[in-house]
Amino acid sequence: MIVCYNLTSSISEYPDKSLLTKFTIYLRGALGYCIKDVNKELYYYCFKPKRSKFRGYLLKKLRYIPKPIIITPPIIFNDKINFKVRVFGSLIYYEKDIIDALSKLSERDLHGVKLRILSIEYLNEMFNISSKIFNGKYERKDSKKFVITDKDIKDFSKKIINMSKDYIEFSIESKTPIMIVKDGINVIEKRCLNLSNLIAYGCRRRSLLSYFYGKGLYYTAEEVNSMIDYANKNSEVLRFESKESDIKLKGRKGFYYVNVSFKVKIDDSIAVKIIELLKFCEFMGIGKMVSFGMGQYELKF
Repeated sequence: MIVCYNLTSSISEYPDKSLLTKFTIYLRGALGYCIKDVNKELYYYCFKPKRSKFRGYLLKKLRYIPKPIIITPPIIFNDKINFKVRVFGSLIYYEKDIIDALSKLSERDLHGVKLRILSIEYLNEMFNISSKIFNGKYERKDSKKFVITDKDIKDFSKKIINMSKDYIEFSIESKTPIMIVKDGINVIEKRCLNLSNLIAYGCRRRSLLSYFYGKGLYYTAEEVNSMIDYANKNSEVLRFESKESDIKLKGRKGFYYVNVSFKVKIDDSIAVKIIELLKFCEFMGIGKMVSFGMGQYELKF
């Protein structure tokens, strides 16, 4: 389950280009402090979960636990700034605390620029419906119709495939820089990105998010392998464009803006699963450093 909160804020001054480029990084840090002020237990659950709370063999190999919060790149218009915050899984049940934390962003300084949160609304990005829930104070509402469910994403994917014949073509256009690494190689930097690279990262991210904040692993190893094998045999890259960003996170460079188009043969239900996965990752990100705002893209058909 995914809930999107659409925020509109005034800004004390127009941010320079460097702030806009790194806005999601700074905002992620500020939001973390705000959540900690509101509910320390929620903060540790989101950002620094104690491993004793999660059981299973996965923990032996996991270096980082994925974060169930996504912050989108900002849109500036006049003296206002708009951005979205998406939360996944069990976090939707902490709505009051999350709204309180988001409203407290007004108290934070983002490298010389101060926000003043004017409004927060639910936004169902699949059905394009919205409803304001904060306009100076929190207004509790029934959120069910604003929650994007696994079924919604599956139904969307089936519809896309059913509208196609033998092949489907689609593109992935990054909104924030992406890094995909396979066997120690940055495949975007080396211009050898393929669909199976995205599937491997996407399956891992979705399964881990579901494991820690949902009902358990979303994919079995067999399902992941079948999607990767299918993509290797039935997909091709039609176009590939990339541009390196100047972002450096935890000592690492190599994050790229990428625009890539694929053509995929449709002769198996696995094609639906692949589109479903890519649609999920459109909402929740893919690749390295997603929790810092990297790995966001738009899926176009």
